Amino acid sequence: MRALQNVRLSHAGAAPNLCRTGRALRSARQNPLGAGFGPPIFLAGRGDERRGEAARSTRFAGSAATGRSWRATVKPRRRRLCDNPSVNVRELFPTQVYAASLGGRGAQRLNARLLQEARQLELDDEAGRRWSASNYPGGYTSYGSASRMHRASPTFAELERRLKRHVRAFASALGLDLAGRPLAMTDCWVNLMRRGVVHGLHLHPMSTISGTYYVATPAGAPGIKLEDPRLDRMMAAPPRGRGRRGAGPWVVLPARAGHLVLFESWLRHEVPANAARSPRVSVSFNYSWF
Repeated sequence: MRALQNVRLSHAGAAPNLCRTGRALRSARQNPLGAGFGPPIFLAGRGDERRGEAARSTRFAGSAATGRSWRATVKPRRRRLCDNPSVNVRELFPTQVYAASLGGRGAQRLNARLLQEARQLELDDEAGRRWSASNYPGGYTSYGSASRMHRASPTFAELERRLKRHVRAFASALGLDLAGRPLAMTDCWVNLMRRGVVHGLHLHPMSTISGTYYVATPAGAPGIKLEDPRLDRMMAAPPRGRGRRGAGPWVVLPARAGHLVLFESWLRHEVPANAARSPRVSVSFNYSWF
């Protein structure tokens, strides 16, 4: 019996490695050795009894061929990290993104006015069309010409007022200490993405929180594609599990008219090619604490 102390038995074929010994004991009771073996168990002889180790045990009949009787012993052990990974693993430095409907009474009327003014702005803004031809081929943006629309138009000023509660909520979720000065909108511009237009990977320097409000999102219009900020540091990292939320290097949030997305300005993002037949219209903006 001493030779069998702490010897692991298993049937033909790899048996699962049970992390909890209580399961091994229950399996030993339900699957005696004479019944083709069961899940792996541990056998112990008199050595354990002489050492006085606390152990739970049960007796069961051996096989008819041997006529022997064995005692399966489950030893108490210290808790291992594998017992409950969710308790031992912590999330540090999370990347938070805010997405919500703009909401409020008259939101649809505001959206209609924004769409009308965005289209008119493209017709009137000759400097913006020239800048877009070089920097935003096929589309139009007022980023290089009229980037403070919240100060130039009452309609865009109303959008700023409606955005305030969302920005405050997001700043609170981020735990930002904004004592001493306000978090103010510094930039606000229009984007019209026609079919095939791409908005390349970028971030928003010298800003704290950035975002987009969607004015028109026809069927087939792309969402915003956010990059994992750790991507350039993942050396020799294997692929992450499929089906797990946020497991890949990119996350795409759908674009919905009347909705907005907020993120910290250092988070890199892009917009894939627009596959819709009509333009995807949005208003982008920056908030700064400095």
